[in-house]
Amino acid sequence: MRFPLPSRSFSRRHHEKGKKNETLWQGSFQILQDERTEAIGEFPRRVQLGDVLGITPTHKILASANGIAEQHEENNQKYFKLTQDGNLEPKALYLEPKLDSNSFLNLLEKNGVYSLDFPQTALWNYLSAFAKVSDSELVLSTHTNRISPNYTKILQTDFAKEIIALEQFLSSIFPNKKIISFLEPSKNKFTSKYKFPLGKPEYFLQKALKKNIYGEIQSDKSKMFFLGGETVWHLIRALYYDIPFTKRHLAVECVDRSGRVDGRERYFLISNGQSFRFLDKIFFKKYKYISLNSFDKSSRIMMRSDEYFYNIYEDADLILSVNHPKKNLELPCTECNDCDAVCPTQANPQALIHNRSIFNIQSCIECGLCDFYCPSGIDFRSKIKLAKETQSEFNQQSEHSHA
Repeated sequence: MRFPLPSRSFSRRHHEKGKKNETLWQGSFQILQDERTEAIGEFPRRVQLGDVLGITPTHKILASANGIAEQHEENNQKYFKLTQDGNLEPKALYLEPKLDSNSFLNLLEKNGVYSLDFPQTALWNYLSAFAKVSDSELVLSTHTNRISPNYTKILQTDFAKEIIALEQFLSSIFPNKKIISFLEPSKNKFTSKYKFPLGKPEYFLQKALKKNIYGEIQSDKSKMFFLGGETVWHLIRALYYDIPFTKRHLAVECVDRSGRVDGRERYFLISNGQSFRFLDKIFFKKYKYISLNSFDKSSRIMMRSDEYFYNIYEDADLILSVNHPKKNLELPCTECNDCDAVCPTQANPQALIHNRSIFNIQSCIECGLCDFYCPSGIDFRSKIKLAKETQSEFNQQSEHSHA
């Protein structure tokens, strides 16, 4: 089955590398707030790209374009509305960074750079923790948690010189730290070929460095820190071009009437708060349903006719389908052992069903492969989530009892 290709002008606008003028006229944006959001400044007011609209405990909400910012509330949902004016974004020029560690972290905070490897984590806070932990190591990889797009290719195309300079820069501002880079394809086989879930930080560190730190990488005791390809791409934009984190690549998959995925890689660089109406210019109307996030994660399903605005902190992948995705009918386990066979960390997910052996909670990286391949449609995601929550509550009770 053939799918329409975007026009050349559209491709120029949506696949730009971050170094060119970003001249796409997008009209207005709607950026959702949650209950933790604190609005900054008075509204309405004129803002420029990257100005702070609000802050949360985990990230900054920045203006996606030059224009007029307002605050609105509908159905108990608050949001920032940004109407783009005639002032287009300036050309991003290469800047040779002359920074120490503190000014580097301040630059990341100013540009709102967010870790896309770990949820609810501001990159400036993450690297600040790296700087404070003794004997810590920072690993740079081209791989990410996402199946698409291919950041090994994107980094080489967009920032071939910058990824070499980045390793030298980080080593200079963190002289007593160990920086391990897998960004250059010639350095290691792990950068040339990607097989899901190699972008999961714990799994990558185990395969590349033989570091068995499952369940520990986000703990306060961890000495290993990780930056995946998507995070590195945005870090380079902020460091060498002073571009704020207001856009993110959205990967799009198409599913036909028979449930088959066409397999073509499509991704677009989309602004925070941008309407998904741009899809109407590219894809056939027969794709009536959209679901956000990918096949390895639970998704919410919407009609394509519904109005939805992109959230760069939560949404990374979009699936277009002709038919409404069917909810799997969960059948009894046939003990086929497929779940254990596809588990990349040998966490033994079948133990969640039969309780005849032990489920290795620490080893589970929640890649979703057991759930995806189960022929009985068993909801492993929910079972894993419950097991981890139960273990967390037990650990907290144990700490209180020994206090």
